[in-house]
Parts: sequence; C-alpha cells; structure tokens
Amino acid sequence: MLLDREVTLIIKYIVEKFHYEKIVLTGLPLKNKDLSILFRLFFRNLPVKRNEVEAVIGKDFLAIFLKKGIFRYDEDFFYSLIKISVCGDFYFISTSIPFYKDFNSRVYIGSDSYLLSEDIKRLFSISYYEKGLDLCCGSGIQAITLSNFCSSVTGSDINPQAIVFATNNSLLNSRENVKFTLSDLYKNVEDKYDIIVSNPPFGFFPDSLKSWLPGFGGDLGIEIPLKIIEGFHDYLSYGGKGFICLSSPVIDGKEPFLEKLKDLFYGKKFSIKARIIEESICPDMIDFHKEKKIKYFKYYHIVFEKGEKSSFIVERFPLRNKIYSCYNISIGKLMNYYNKYKQKKEIILCEKFLSDAKIAISHGNLIKAKKTLKKILTLNPYDIEAHVTLGDIYLKEGYSDMAEEYFEDSLKLCPDMILPYCRLGCIYIKKNREKAREFLGKALSLAEEQHDEEMKEEIKKLLSGLSYI
Repeated sequence: MLLDREVTLIIKYIVEKFHYEKIVLTGLPLKNKDLSILFRLFFRNLPVKRNEVEAVIGKDFLAIFLKKGIFRYDEDFFYSLIKISVCGDFYFISTSIPFYKDFNSRVYIGSDSYLLSEDIKRLFSISYYEKGLDLCCGSGIQAITLSNFCSSVTGSDINPQAIVFATNNSLLNSRENVKFTLSDLYKNVEDKYDIIVSNPPFGFFPDSLKSWLPGFGGDLGIEIPLKIIEGFHDYLSYGGKGFICLSSPVIDGKEPFLEKLKDLFYGKKFSIKARIIEESICPDMIDFHKEKKIKYFKYYHIVFEKGEKSSFIVERFPLRNKIYSCYNISIGKLMNYYNKYKQKKEIILCEKFLSDAKIAISHGNLIKAKKTLKKILTLNPYDIEAHVTLGDIYLKEGYSDMAEEYFEDSLKLCPDMILPYCRLGCIYIKKNREKAREFLGKALSLAEEQHDEEMKEEIKKLLSGLSYI
C-alpha cells in the first residue's frame, strides 16, 4: 500500500466535507447519501458496492486508490485498507482493521491514544513550548496535538510505516511545524526538548502473539516505558516536562514498575506525579497473566518536571473510581469466560463452513463456496485456509489479480506456507518470469526446510519448465 501526498490530498478533500457538515463530530445521522457511503467506506471500514464507490469518488480518484493499493475489491464490492478517525478538530489516517493484514507494519490508533491526547491538551495547552518530542509517535496523534502549543515538534517511531502515516497526517491537518523521523526510541534523536510525550508499547503477552499483536512493551510490559522515562534525564531541558502513559502490573500486591521508577530517579532533581486512570485486566490474557502471578494492571498517566525540586507523588485513586475498576475487573473475568465460549463456538462454526465450502467446490458450485468462505472471514478475518482456498477459486475462475491478493494475505498471516508461494509463482509465469522464479525459489527453500519431498519435486518441475519458456 502506498500512502503518499496525492492520496492524502484526496482524503483531505473528503474529510473537509465531513468537517464542514460537522457530521462526525456531532454524531448527526447521515442523511446525505454520498457522505453515508464515504462514512461506511473510510470511517467504519465496511465493504461498499462498486457502483456506489464509483459514483461518489469518481473514476479518476478510484483509479489512484486502486493503483496505490488503498482500495481492494472483491467482485462487486470495494473496501478500504485505510481508516479515518477523528480526535478533537483533527483527522487521522491509520491502517484498517481487519482488512490490513501486514501485522508488522500496522499503524493502529487505540482508545489510549485519544485519552492521552485529551490529557495533553488539559495539562499543557495553557503554556507554550519551544520544542516538543513525541516518542513512539505511531499515527502522529500526540505530535499533532502538541503542534497547537509548540513552535516545533519532532515525532519518532521504529516502524517505517508509522513515519509514512504520521507525515501524511501532518499534511492532512496542515501542520507545518511538525516533522517525523525513523528512530528506535532516542537513537536518532538529538538536542533537548521542553516537552516530551509518549504513548509507548506497554502490552505484555506470550511470545506466540508478539508478531500478531501491536504494542509489546518488553518484560512485564514496562521495559520500553522505563527506557523512555530514563531518557528524560538527558533529553529534557531544564524546566522541561515529560508525559507518558503506561500499564503497571500488580504482582503479590506490589508494583515492580514503581519500584524501578523510584530507583531511576532517586536523588535526581525531578518532580514526578503519577495519576491512576483505571485498574483493569485484559480478558483475552487472563490465563497468561495469572501464570505470571499478575492480579491486575494499573493504567497510569505520569508527569515529570526537570528542575530544582525532587518529589514523587502517586495520587490516591478516588473511591468511586476504585469501585468502578472493581466492576470492570469482574466484567473482564466474565468476558474471559464468554470469549472462550464464543471462540470455541466460532471455531466449530468455521470448521463447518469450511467443510461446506469444500463440498460445494467438489460439486462445482464455486459461487456457494465463495459465499461460505467469506462467512468464515467475517467471523475470523485471519483464517489462513479460507484465504488460500478463496485464492484457489479465483485462480480457477481466471481472476488472477484477486487470487494474488488472497495468497499475499495468507503469507502475511503465515510467512512459512509453501502453497501460496507456489500459486503466486504460477500466476507470474506468464507475466514476469523473474518474479515467478523468486516465488518458486522461496517455495523450494521452504519445502527443503520442512522436508516436504512431494512439494519439492513439484516445484522443481515448475522451475525446470520455467527455464524453457
């Protein structure tokens, strides 16, 4: 997918219609049909009929979006790989969920991003700062929020795709005093700053999910936040302020994060004020966190001020918030049981749909098979077998472009699969022999690694035939 200036200016033209009508900000019903179509396509990321998209966007804009991979199409429907979100008076482009399948380059905006942005405005907008820094900038939401009360703002992120999205979001919002740079935390950052903010990765989950879920924060989810906080010593100017949000695990009634934080700043001239936003658990991770003896998490917003005084304050969590958090934790535990039940039910249903699709394929009813496989992807957008099988059907029907997209998606979900590489190699035999060799060569390497002798022989035959074309 290529998000660039041309695409962003088209998006800007679209969001200005919404901003003018104040539709998204006020939540008014979308009586305007054209705006309703655009809202479903970009803000809700729902599939929209081809003729509706063509009528609203126009053939020229549509051709640009298709060429640059912003839109995908599936027979008579288009869907967008980008999502538009609203935060205050700003609009932001991020990758869509669930259509965008490349987990390593996703640019995600979560509820914590909106909450942090609101707190930044509440705490800091009464002053004006010369230089600001947003570490782990992601979409650029915090950097662009800072730009209202900073002369210049730098945003940095380790994800190259985040820099692309953040740069284009500054264009979308006409922010000329913001720049973005690729950096692993402070590695490529220079100078000192009057304000540093960060919404870092602070998730803590098993190794098996690190490549699937964004936001892994290292050991206990606090390793990366602590590295950022430690950098406040060197990168904040005198009188400068740092602001970070993070999740602190509670283990046997203690918080390892607070203990490490006190050690880092013992005897240092910093005023630190930590505010507990909520106490919660992650329903999907309860079993893993229980195994690590984590009872629950405290979600903090912490302000640091570099100066003459040394203080450390953790604000008392109001009783009404404590009661609400206890309720949330109880609900989280119930959600865990419900999610397990739902997941089990969905697995059974997906297995049934897959069986029905295979029967339909054996009877030559490809239309029914496609509909059934798409039901699977509605329940589980990351079902690899459904992607591969749909790719095979479209390849059989002669829709090689659509087949290619499903095979590529399956490889983003599981890079070690042999079959999609073989299929992509076959697709490219007639149109690009070098690329065909590349795909088949990768398939052969995987077959050798996985000791799949049958696939090795088939791939060798394809490669041998390719050399005579």
